[in-house]
Amino acid sequence: YGQWAEVAADWLLTFVYVWSPGYDPGAPLRENQFNAVGWPGVSVQNHHLDVFFPTYELWWFGRMTGNKAYSEIAKTVMEAMGQGICTKPGEWGFTVVGEQGEGFYQTHYHQRGHSNVWNPSWIIALVLSNALRLRYGTEPAFAG
Repeated sequence: YGQWAEVAADWLLTFVYVWSPGYDPGAPLRENQFNAVGWPGVSVQNHHLDVFFPTYELWWFGRMTGNKAYSEIAKTVMEAMGQGICTKPGEWGFTVVGEQGEGFYQTHYHQRGHSNVWNPSWIIALVLSNALRLRYGTEPAFAG
């Protein structure tokens, strides 16, 4: 099972950006020095960056297996996702501090260099949940 889990983790990491593409002049991502490194891409069908990723589980898997690379990559992913959180009114197009958009567009899929202002609660909850779990390093609860 460990080998299968490692294969799954490696495949999952193929969705994580290891470079930051250039953005068009004047685009908000460029103007805010947005770095795509560590951001998960959604899929080959939806070319945008998104927070839907098992960040904490990857970190824990690295700890369980002794493979520090997984834990380090998970930390990079978490740090990357923090870039999208509104820290002051007007940032990323939001008026409320703590809001975060669902998609950041690093390709020409949809207005390259921009992000959306659609902010369903699961976006914020997922980022905060991963951040809290990583901060306290608690063992995940597995059903069974």
